[in-house]
Amino acid sequence: GAITYTANLLGSRPRIMDVCIPRVSPDGVPGAEWMKYLDNCLPDVEGGAGNRMLNHLKQIQQRLENEEHGVVTRSNQGEVDVNNIEDYSPPDDFGLLALQNRPPWWNIELGSFVLNFGGRVSVASVKNFQLCDRVDQDYIMLQFGRIQGRHSFTMDFQHPLTAVQAFAIAISSLQSKISFG
Repeated sequence: GAITYTANLLGSRPRIMDVCIPRVSPDGVPGAEWMKYLDNCLPDVEGGAGNRMLNHLKQIQQRLENEEHGVVTRSNQGEVDVNNIEDYSPPDDFGLLALQNRPPWWNIELGSFVLNFGGRVSVASVKNFQLCDRVDQDYIMLQFGRIQGRHSFTMDFQHPLTAVQAFAIAISSLQSKISFG
């Protein structure tokens, strides 16, 4: 999988977390379509499957942003080996699931951004987040938040995330220093 954070340098809005993981197939096999795509692609000379996943996450994000603004684009299938193109045509999402943290809303009375964790999170923190599909923000796949002190957190997750994926995503949010470069 791949996780990116878009920092807000002005400090007026919380950071944006984008997560990309292989999609679970309808028959319950994790990453089947992504592996099929990788098997039918030309070799990636710039860093392997992880770098390719990050590049495809950017393509999926761009397509979703264009759709939100009413711009229709054709998917770029330029990486597929022309010898196999008759046998295989990748889906627009390349077998990947692109998730984003649910944006908090401004609470005038509290003077801060808030999310409803259903009573599961009790301490305000910039590390608290809820992860969902960009299109369906009512289905929360992962929520993570501080419950007491500096080092106590709670994590709730559900399908399509596995425990390992959810834990890896949650751990990534604990990194407090942002690297530029």
